[in-house]
Amino acid sequence: MSKRTKPTNARSRKSRPKANALPIVVKLPPPLEKPQQPIPVENLKQITDEELHRRLMDADVKLLIAACLQPVASLVARAEKAKTTTLDAAIICMIAHRAMRALEHLAAQGNVVAAKELYRTVNKAVENLNQEALANPGLFMPAAREHIEWPVLYSPHPHFSTNIEDLHNKLKVGENFHLDLFPWKDRKRGTDLNLVKNKLAFQALQVVMSAHAAPPSADSLLGTEQPSDWKNKARSLKPFSRETAHEWAALAWQVILEAYENTPETDPDLAKLGKSLSSERRTPAATRARIKSAVKACILGFVRTPR
Repeated sequence: MSKRTKPTNARSRKSRPKANALPIVVKLPPPLEKPQQPIPVENLKQITDEELHRRLMDADVKLLIAACLQPVASLVARAEKAKTTTLDAAIICMIAHRAMRALEHLAAQGNVVAAKELYRTVNKAVENLNQEALANPGLFMPAAREHIEWPVLYSPHPHFSTNIEDLHNKLKVGENFHLDLFPWKDRKRGTDLNLVKNKLAFQALQVVMSAHAAPPSADSLLGTEQPSDWKNKARSLKPFSRETAHEWAALAWQVILEAYENTPETDPDLAKLGKSLSSERRTPAATRARIKSAVKACILGFVRTPR
């Protein structure tokens, strides 16, 4: 077969690489090799949502795709040459996060294509993550040890499932997790996070910790961020410890108040935490105080102690 002869359909399908199997950037496509000048922040602030929507609706599909891919390609190219990639990685993470939230939103609205792509994207990401983690555990071990969970693949056929034991032996998942969820020596028994007070305390504390460790948001980079008071305080907190746990608990309580519009006692499950109060003393304020006390006690119990 000559070089100019087109290959058969079977060979074409076999040789065609899967889109999700490619690295982030192999070679920048021609339209992206010379990144355009970014839109000045001042101009971004002046574009209304309606105008941006109109421009997107009127845009040529190819130009729209190029406009979406160009920022990521430019950031990756710059990160590969830079001595530090913290900011570039944070921005790429922002873009990926927004894209995933968009897929989740569309899937929740009943969009079949979005639901399939959400599955395909997450499935391939988890598969690639675990392959890289097993091949280079030293790179991923710090993140694995700091978190209490790690994503894995499940299949009714063992060949397609993640080897969890091998993964844990190499990564030591959760060994340095900042909260003590195993108060007993037997690590097969953990704190029951299905109990209302434990679940509420854990979730609120995780929200504060996310704000404490979060990279700069898009709004903060554009200078348009208006964070709530507890988010400002969370960023300046010292690491969670026995000495600082009271401060963390205070902010976690602010998160709960914000989530329940200052009336957590109106939630039927949370109101049960005040059942021990006599009927005469079971006022909204007293029940709220009992919920606060229970949450604080749980958070103080999450402090890691040396064994």
